[in-house]
Formats: sequence, structure tokens, C-alpha cells
Amino acid sequence: MRLVSERHRSWNLKQAQLERRADEILSRFMTKKTLAKPKNPHLEMSNETDGNKIIQDLEANIRKLAAKLEVDAPEQLYNLSILSYQFDFYDLTLEILEKTPQTHSRDWLKAEVLHDCGRFLDLIKLIETLESSKEAKPEDTHGAVYLKALAYYGLGQKDLATRLLNSLSRAVPFYRSTEALLHEWKQT
Repeated sequence: MRLVSERHRSWNLKQAQLERRADEILSRFMTKKTLAKPKNPHLEMSNETDGNKIIQDLEANIRKLAAKLEVDAPEQLYNLSILSYQFDFYDLTLEILEKTPQTHSRDWLKAEVLHDCGRFLDLIKLIETLESSKEAKPEDTHGAVYLKALAYYGLGQKDLATRLLNSLSRAVPFYRSTEALLHEWKQT
């Protein structure tokens, strides 16, 4: 009887390890699926012939302007990146930001863009760099926690994301949309 009980316990441990491994594999698969499928805000308009041409022309014009500003007035590239971001040209915005002189504001805009285009791992890496930079300010901590929570949620780490937002909410009530996000995440 004792031998059967030990075998059963051993089998249960092996089964638990297999299930844990399967969960890790599934989690990695879901993460890759999320990262491979960025948002496309222009999808509806690009299905129309005229709409697609307008989008392509606008993006081409912003690229031309970026090339011109890079030579003539590099300090204006940051403003152009904001314009590009407002048109939801995320990849173009990131390209322009790479040419922009490095500033604290530029890096935080890049973080917002990385979130909006679903590049969550890049976002976490950037946030960690920003937190350890010499230019980091005490109030940056709130933004860092907020964006990390969004990134972890995007990567399927709902519990960690919720804990981060809860800690932020306790420290700074009503920071950005923290309360609304917590409410929404509890519903799902």
C-alpha cells in the first residue's frame, strides 16, 4: 500500500512539472503572438483605394521632411516625431526619434510609442534604462511603474501588472488612468 502511495505521489509531482512546463510554453507562445501582432490604426482607411493613397502620401511627406530636418534643423525632429505619433505612424515615429538628439522627453515619448505599437519587451527594457539614468527624476518613478504595468499586462502577466498598478494607486491616487485600468482588469 505504501509503495502505491509513493508511486502515486511521484506521478503527481511529474504531472505537476509537465503542466508547469506546458503553461510556460503556452505563455511564451501567447507572448510571441501578442508581439507579432501590433496595432494598425489605419486598417479601415487603408482598405479604401483613396484612403490608402492618402496614408502613403502623408507618411512619405513626413519621411521627406524628417530627412530635410535632420540636416537643417535636427532640434525640430522631436516636434515632427510628435506629429507622426499623432497620426499613429508608430514605426515612423520610432525612426524619427532615433535621429532626434537624445533628451529625457524623447525617451519618454519613445516609451509611449513602444506601448502603443505593442512592443512590450522593448518598452520594459527602455523603462529600466530610464530608471537607472542620471537624468531620472523622482516623479519619473510613477510613469515607469505605470508603463511597466501596461507592458506586463500586454505580455500576459496580469497578476504582476495588477500588483504594480495597485502599488501606484496607493502611492499616487488617480495617476493617469490607473483606477480605470484596475477596474477593467478585474472584470477580465
